[in-house]
Amino acid sequence: MGPKFDDPLYFQGDDLEVCGPTNFGPNDISLELLKVTVVDQNGVERHTPDLSIFFTAGDMWEADIDDARGVLAVGRVRGVGRGRVTVRNGNTHIIEWADHFEIIDTETFLDDVESG
Repeated sequence: MGPKFDDPLYFQGDDLEVCGPTNFGPNDISLELLKVTVVDQNGVERHTPDLSIFFTAGDMWEADIDDARGVLAVGRVRGVGRGRVTVRNGNTHIIEWADHFEIIDTETFLDDVESG
């Protein structure tokens, strides 16, 4: 299993929708998403509450970080996801994935392009 973050990600209302492909391996049965943390270029950190959301092969993982607009800066950020994988023999193990990606605010995107 090798989950990734989509790039870019967008604010949805006041929340930041975090998501990406799950990238199941041949023996993977499910991914239980446990937590996602995002840190912007100013060092501001926001995260999901503790989660227990299940995804199966072919699904995209996704969750929301509440009230992130106006707290997290748009631009390049770091993200870390944490989950529990169940494999065919019934065993589970914790995985983490990290990446850099862009946050775009659709409400101000055109303003940014025009002033850029």
